[in-house]
Amino acid sequence: MPDTNIEGIFFENQILTAKGLGAFGNGALSDGVLTGCEVSTNGLVLTIGTGYIVVGGRVAYLSQPHEFTLSSGSGNGTSNLIVATVDTTALSVEDTFSQVSLSLVSGTNVSGVFGNIPSSGNINMLGTSASTWLVYATTTHSSSIGTLYRNAATSNALFKIYTNSGTNFDAQTLTIPAIREFDAILVSSWVNNEDMHRTTHICSYDRTSSGTYIYPLTSTVLSGTSNSIVVRHRRLDIVPADGTLTFYTGYVSTTTTGNSGIMVPKDIYGIRGKAYADL
Repeated sequence: MPDTNIEGIFFENQILTAKGLGAFGNGALSDGVLTGCEVSTNGLVLTIGTGYIVVGGRVAYLSQPHEFTLSSGSGNGTSNLIVATVDTTALSVEDTFSQVSLSLVSGTNVSGVFGNIPSSGNINMLGTSASTWLVYATTTHSSSIGTLYRNAATSNALFKIYTNSGTNFDAQTLTIPAIREFDAILVSSWVNNEDMHRTTHICSYDRTSSGTYIYPLTSTVLSGTSNSIVVRHRRLDIVPADGTLTFYTGYVSTTTTGNSGIMVPKDIYGIRGKAYADL
């Protein structure tokens, strides 16, 4: 008996909707420029050429160049973002399309609105609207353009699957079934909850394996007081088939006492060598 609560997207004789394609694009691509959209400047006038962009999985074509006059710098300068916004509640009929718009956002702290510009800052589709930056430019106190970046859409191969907000982390086993969908994980950890001691470790494995993969999460630093090497260590066991990550007690080379504030996992990301999950 057919399940009437399931709709086919990429299937013969089924309707291919923008919503379904957008969901696919949102999972496969980050937001930004797909192709074209070359950027040129003339004084404070910035021009984005024709080309394709993706926002929240929705693809749009800029059929004509778009010009923006950037805000002139004052003091230490001004930040400018060219922002693309999708609003799926706006008009979209055969001869009129109003669901995508470009705008200029300027200020001394616009990067705080869109995350850590320019290294990140994409905002994925939530509900019926989404925005992302296409171009980031700073203007100097002399009213000329300083830095200039373009946000290029890339394959989504990195996915956050775990976040820990605590400052300590006791020995424990995390069950994260999602690790079975990835070829490796990236573990970002803090040493003694200090940002300057953040370390990252990439742990690869066979996603179908029932064996145990053992990794040392370590940080080696030179002590400024004693001019000696200090090693901080926490063992991590991964069993992909079970979806488990077992973290042992943390230790410092200068003592034999366990410490829950050593190598505290903060964020764990899944890494795919291929942009698909097992079927």
